[in-house]
Amino acid sequence: MISVYFHSLEDWPELEELKQFIPNVEFKPVLEIQKLITYDLQRFKEFRSKGIELRSGRYSEEENEQLKTNVDDFMALTGISNPCKLFYPMHYEEKEEIMKLNNQHKFHKKIAEGIPRPWHNIYLRGRKLFDRKNYKGRFTEDELHSLKTLHTLHGNSWSKISELTGRSSAALEKRFSHISKKAGRWTKRELKRLMDAMQDHLTGQADTSDGPATIRKDKMYREVPWKAVSERVKTRHWSQCRTKWYVPTFCDSCKKKM
Repeated sequence: MISVYFHSLEDWPELEELKQFIPNVEFKPVLEIQKLITYDLQRFKEFRSKGIELRSGRYSEEENEQLKTNVDDFMALTGISNPCKLFYPMHYEEKEEIMKLNNQHKFHKKIAEGIPRPWHNIYLRGRKLFDRKNYKGRFTEDELHSLKTLHTLHGNSWSKISELTGRSSAALEKRFSHISKKAGRWTKRELKRLMDAMQDHLTGQADTSDGPATIRKDKMYREVPWKAVSERVKTRHWSQCRTKWYVPTFCDSCKKKM
């Protein structure tokens, strides 16, 4: 994906407001920034006015229940009987009618009500929760072999691989990330990329209200966007990055330098 960087906040006035909620947002792809401004900026302001902080990382049970409630309400509003149709309309003959109803009744806005996260993040969570193929148990050795072969043929076209395997796109992508990432001892370059990614994240969490920037200890471990960190590290799965960050020896020798 090609990213376009802003050299000045004057290029886009709303970007300065968005930075109050998402530090370093100017380094995201332009299309993603446009969606955040269009669908999320006003929501973020409303959450802030109520004293609610934006969340990242693992979804809480309350958030999952809120999302399910939002989806139930939207189905009652539109008459769509199956939540899978909302998130996977392309799999159904009436896909054009479903997409028309989604646009007409602002599906993106309705499912995000009461959840302090970016809309697209909530949408992806919904795709995982309401995918009937997503809970089929452990992958067998034969399935893992097929997954590697199909990825060689189709690349990251997870929807295509999903059709061929009967597994959900989310489950396939997650499992492949586990088997394709490097294992064993971390190199110095990998550790540096992990440190750089975490430093950028924690810089946005720093409190500067009472003088020098400080970071509460719990901020170093809670609600870390591990998938984004993994993308910065490049060679490790997000769970490997999280585990490495939690290792005491790594904490003692490196974190104090940040």
